[in-house]
This record gives sequence, structure tokens and C-alpha cells, in this order.
Amino acid sequence: MIGFKEVYLMLTEQCPNRCEYCYIKGRANPKSMTLEQIDQIIADEKPDRILFFGGEPLMRLDLLEAVVKKYYGKMKFQVVSSTSVNFKEFLEFNKQYPLDEVQFSWDGFSDKNRVDVSGKSISKTVWDNIIYAAKTGLVFDIKCVVGNENIDLFPQIHETFKELHDKYPNVNGEFVIAHRKVYTEKYLKKFAEYYKQTIDLDYPYDEHLNRIRAILNNDKNYASCDAGKYIVYTPYGKKCFCTALSQEDEDYSEEELQRPCLADDCKNCKYACICDGGCRYERVLEFGKDWKYNHTKAACQMAEIIYNTLNDWINSLSYSDFNKLYELLKRHKEFINNLYTPKNKGVKK
Repeated sequence: MIGFKEVYLMLTEQCPNRCEYCYIKGRANPKSMTLEQIDQIIADEKPDRILFFGGEPLMRLDLLEAVVKKYYGKMKFQVVSSTSVNFKEFLEFNKQYPLDEVQFSWDGFSDKNRVDVSGKSISKTVWDNIIYAAKTGLVFDIKCVVGNENIDLFPQIHETFKELHDKYPNVNGEFVIAHRKVYTEKYLKKFAEYYKQTIDLDYPYDEHLNRIRAILNNDKNYASCDAGKYIVYTPYGKKCFCTALSQEDEDYSEEELQRPCLADDCKNCKYACICDGGCRYERVLEFGKDWKYNHTKAACQMAEIIYNTLNDWINSLSYSDFNKLYELLKRHKEFINNLYTPKNKGVKK
């Protein structure tokens, strides 16, 4: 991402939800940023794009609005939200000051994955908000974290995303694989079974295309973890290069986090084209200071499943389908290059 600087602002630790995979739940006294603090960060970093996250950033919609109004046209803005608070107010604000990217989190109709503070599922509330936003014409993405609790919904959510996009072309869904040091045997078995059902030339996911390109090119530069590619600031003023690691005491540089795993068995691994060691956060939790020289068992298990599934799928394609895939990869590469080139995004310096 040379020449492009993304800064993630954890506007607040406050959140009305207690998602199963959240790494900051349980804060006794949740803290929020101040506008003065954000002004200083922007002055120091001179970002091309600001990403608002949390906690739940819409808990501090007032602060988000103040930042966007003050710097609108000078940089790009993105928000990641659960939609569970101040949602319609945000949509009204976004009509006046359209953000460049809007992302909502929804993990299917699961009763366990995502719950509020009382333990009640928020899945239907979020879904209703997604449909409401889709009908307004808002262009947005949906991110679904696939974990132990909702793995059985994997194929259903994929079909739901396709149907939603067909009805509302302004909406796109995407999957993220939950990070865990140890997946259950059920999860791994189900993931292997369902993953291939989500590889779809008529509805291609960005991450599928990224991995397919890496496999076809045997690209050792593929990054299975985004740590080190952006800057994170917390309400406490801590600067870090990974959202999850921003909650830990250890500090690591951009270069350290972007470097592939130094374990001996990683150097000539068959799956290295789609895995550079896996999630840095999980490795730090498991191996401490030696994380650079170790990888989790889960990372290897997941890389093997994904590689073999995608490789088998590629080899099963007809000539016409492979040409269709080639065109998808070509357009996707152009999209990614434009996304991270400031001059093509009209960023004012």
C-alpha cells in the first residue's frame, strides 16, 4: 500500500453488544476519543483515509459527524458499524456528507454469535437495518464473520448475499474467517464442506479472488493478515498497526507485522502462496515474544483447506469458465490498484 495511508480511529470502546469474538468486551470504564485528540492525529499522520471503528463508532455519532464535517473533501472516510445504535440518524447524516465506504457487520440469523448486553441476539435487528439502508440506495458492504457458532449457516448466508445483491445492486456481502487458536473439529469439517459452495463466478468474493490469483501466480507476497498495513489509534492515545494488537501491551513495528513467518516449516510450505503465517494477534497470544518464529495449528489447518478447495475448483473449470475467471481477476486487480492510489481517488493534499 505504498503511497497510501490509512488511519483507524477507535472512536470509543463503548458498545451495546457482546459479540462472541470481540477482543475488547468487558471494559469496566469504556473510554472515547476527543476531537482535539483526533485533530492532532490527523495533523501528525496526514492520512488519505480515516476508518471509524470501535467498540461501536455510532455510539459517538456526534464525534464522527464533527470529524467528517471538519475534514470533508480533504480525505476519504469509512465506517464499520453493527447498526444497533443511532443507525437512522447516521443514514440521515450520510445523505449530507456521504462517506466513501460504509460497512455493516452481520453474521446470519444466529442466536449466539452476536448478542446485546442482555444476551439477546441482535441478528434480526441488524438485518432489518440492512434492508432499510438498502432500500434508501445507500452503497455499502456487509461483513460476515464465520466462526464456531454460525458455521452451519455458511451456505445459507452466501445465498442470502447473492439474492440481496440481485435485488439491491448497491449492496455487497463478504466473508471473514474468525481467528481462533483452536477450531473445533466440527468447525473444520463443516468449513471444508461449505467453503467450496461459496466459490461462485456469478458472485465472486474479493478474498476468493485474492487467493485464486496468489495460487495461480504462486505468489509468496500474499498477505493472510492485514496487520502492518494501516495505523490504529485508541482512545488512550496508543499507536499500533493492528486493531486486535492495539489492546495488548506489546508494540510491534509495521515492518515486523508485515514480515512472513520465520518458522522453518513455513519457508517451503505448499500453502505459502496463501498464508504468510496467519493472524499476528493469535500468534502473539500463543507464543509471546517468539511469535515471529511460530504459527498456530489453526492457521495451517485453514490454509490447507482453502488451498486444496480453491485449487481443485480452478482445475475443474471449463475453458469458457476459466476465461470468465480471468476477466474477473483482471477487473479486480484494477479495482484494488485504484482503491489504494490516492491520485485516482481524488484525494486533496
